Amino acid sequence: MYGEFSYEEIENGALRGSVVYVDVRSPLEFSEATIPGAINIPVMDDYERKNVGTMFKKDVKQAKIMGIEATSKRLPEIYSKIEKLYEEYDNVVIFCARGGYRSRSIFYLMRSMSFHVYRLSGGYKDYRSHVNRRLPELVEKSNFVVLTGKTGCGKTKILKALENMGKNILDLEGYANHRGSLLGSINLGKQFSQKMFESYIYHALLGKEGQIFFVEGESKRIGRIVMHNYLYDKIRTSETILVEAPIEYRIENIYEDYVNNNEDEIIEGIEHLGGYMSKAKIEELKRLIYEDDYRKVIKILMIDYYDIKYRLNDDYVFEIINCDEYESANKLIETYNV
Repeated sequence: MYGEFSYEEIENGALRGSVVYVDVRSPLEFSEATIPGAINIPVMDDYERKNVGTMFKKDVKQAKIMGIEATSKRLPEIYSKIEKLYEEYDNVVIFCARGGYRSRSIFYLMRSMSFHVYRLSGGYKDYRSHVNRRLPELVEKSNFVVLTGKTGCGKTKILKALENMGKNILDLEGYANHRGSLLGSINLGKQFSQKMFESYIYHALLGKEGQIFFVEGESKRIGRIVMHNYLYDKIRTSETILVEAPIEYRIENIYEDYVNNNEDEIIEGIEHLGGYMSKAKIEELKRLIYEDDYRKVIKILMIDYYDIKYRLNDDYVFEIINCDEYESANKLIETYNV
């Protein structure tokens, strides 16, 4: 169809200039997974989508009527929002789940109004299939330098410093919105989906084949995210740098990341340590939290839990003593000439 492209075609240059993707699926679909950077302009809300989907199984004609009724009342708002994007970007690409009714209706509306927008053939499903095909290849062609070290030694801060200095990183914990440990979700909110995790990695690697990426060593599971073997094995077999830091520095890092008026969330997390600590120790930690002695809690957790459970591989190239993330980042830049 004229004005319709697959994601692969767009990635390979079918459209010139800036591109913005408009996801017309429901807010719930959008929150679970989308194309990174996409703008959500839903044609139906979550309730309407559910009702139309239920009716579609019973009566296709009636479901279409319900869909038209739900969409029609939003058309002025949808038009206005896409018009603004059309003025800001060279190319506006509309998509839904599979490239069906929802994206088609908005595509034809905007085209009828003389807006030269485009439509993603196959919708999000096509995009997802493309990522699944290409991601293993991109991982294989990339070169990883892995930072490993005890909890709180500033590995993530070093990665952020490297990124701020224009260097390639894979922020796996950021892509998962989880720090990887049993308490890793504290102060972060809802974890991202497996699909979004993989999309963020894909777009970070895209167009940089053969270049060096700095990445933090992680377990295969990051919260509810599970790395595919091709990524986990690549990290596990890549060159590794050990990051060490004084315990006082580690305590302050963890305090900064975890403690933010979220006492109940921290206590709930500590109660899940029953398989690793005695009941008496857990009660002691809870008491210290109620007394606002978080630094002592952190020190106990590091010595009695993290440093024991997360043992490090001793097969590393060299060691960095990290007290300043930018100094450590500069040492890595000089070592790898990036």
